[in-house]
Amino acid sequence: MPIWLEWFMWVIFVAFTPAGAWVSADGPRPTEPLVPASVIKLDLPPTEIADAAFSPDGSLLATGDHGGELTLWDTKDGRLRRKLRPKMPIRDFNELLDHDPAYRHWPLVPVVFDSSGKTIATSTDWGLEIADPDPPTMSLHFDALGSSIEVWRVEDGRKLATIDTSRISIEALAFEPSGGRVVAINSRSQASIWEIDTGRRLLRFGKREVDDLMFLNGWSLSAIAVDHAARHAASVLHKVNALPSEQKLRLWDYKTRTLRIIDSRVGFGPDPIEFGAVTFSPDGRVVAAAAYDRTIRLIDFDTAKPTAMLAIDDGFAQSRLAYRPDGRQLVAVNDEGEARAYDIATKGLIWSAKGVPGRVRAIYWSGERVLIACGGLQLEKVEPMTLYTLVVPGP
Repeated sequence: MPIWLEWFMWVIFVAFTPAGAWVSADGPRPTEPLVPASVIKLDLPPTEIADAAFSPDGSLLATGDHGGELTLWDTKDGRLRRKLRPKMPIRDFNELLDHDPAYRHWPLVPVVFDSSGKTIATSTDWGLEIADPDPPTMSLHFDALGSSIEVWRVEDGRKLATIDTSRISIEALAFEPSGGRVVAINSRSQASIWEIDTGRRLLRFGKREVDDLMFLNGWSLSAIAVDHAARHAASVLHKVNALPSEQKLRLWDYKTRTLRIIDSRVGFGPDPIEFGAVTFSPDGRVVAAAAYDRTIRLIDFDTAKPTAMLAIDDGFAQSRLAYRPDGRQLVAVNDEGEARAYDIATKGLIWSAKGVPGRVRAIYWSGERVLIACGGLQLEKVEPMTLYTLVVPGP
C-alpha cells in the first residue's frame, strides 16, 4: 500500500473516532480525561464523615459518621433511605465533657456490607481523646470507654446483633461468605473472627503491636483491606513523622492463622517504600499497594513477593484503589478527584478522569459504571460529601 494512502486512512480513522474512545496501534490509550456523568451532593455535615461503603449491586451507599450514626442513601438520586443510631448519642456524651476541652468524643465507624447486600456491619467506639499541646511530642491518645461491632438488617433497619469487643477498637471489618461471622483487624494490629449470633470471639492472632491507647507514640494503622471472601487481610502499620523504613506491610491469613510482615525494602528496590492504600484482587490472591513514590506494587499473597509495578503519572498521589470485578483492570483515585485506570496484563493506562475533589471514601466499579464517594475532613480542608458517576470504556 502506498505511503500516502496509509496516511490518508489514518487521518480518516482519527477524524471519525468518537470522543472519549482510545486509539493506538500498540494497545489502549486514553484521549481526553473523562468527566462525571452525574454529581450528587449528600445532605451530610462533611466534618462528621468517618467511613462509607457501597452495596454489592451499587444501589446503596452507607455512610458512618463520628457520632456513630449509620445512614443509607440511594445512589441514583442521593435520596436518604434510612438512619440508624448507636446506643449512645454523641450529644449526650459531649454534655458530660464540656467542662474540659481536652476531652471529647471521637469514635471510629468502619462500614461494610455482606455479599448479599442485605446486612451491614459497623464498629462503633466512644471514649476520651487526650491531646498534648506541648511541642515537640504532640502526642495524641484515644482511651476507649466502650467498643462494639453492630450488625444491621438493611431492609427494615433492625439491629441484629451487638458484639462487645472489650474496649478494643476495630479498624476493619468484613463478612465471611456464609454471613454468620465477621473478621476484623483491631487497633492493636491483631486479627480476629467473631460469631454474630453468639457474640463470641472464635479466634485472635497476631502479636500485639500497639498499646491500648490507639495513637500511643505516634503509631496508627494507615491502610487496611480485607478480601471479598474474608480469607485474607492486609494492613500497614505507620508511625507518624517516621522514615518509611519503620513502616511494615502486614499480610493476614485467617485460614492458617498466620501473619507475615513485609519490610518496605525487601523486593521493592534499594530504597524503603511508604504505602498509602491497599486493596485485594477479586480472587484474593494479589495485594495492590499504592506507594507514595507514585507507583502501585502488585504483591502475590501466597509468596509475599512483588510480581509487577504500575507507574503513575508525575504529580499523582493515589489515596484509594479498586479492581474491576473481573480483575483485569485497577483504578487509582486521589483526593484531588483524579482517577487513573490501568490494564493489569499490559500495565498500560486505559483511561483517566477528572472528578470531584475530596477525600475518597468508597469506590464501586461494575461494567462501564464507576461510582465514587468522596468528601469530609482532609487535613485542614473540608469538602462536601459527594457521590459522582463515571461512564468508562468497556474491556
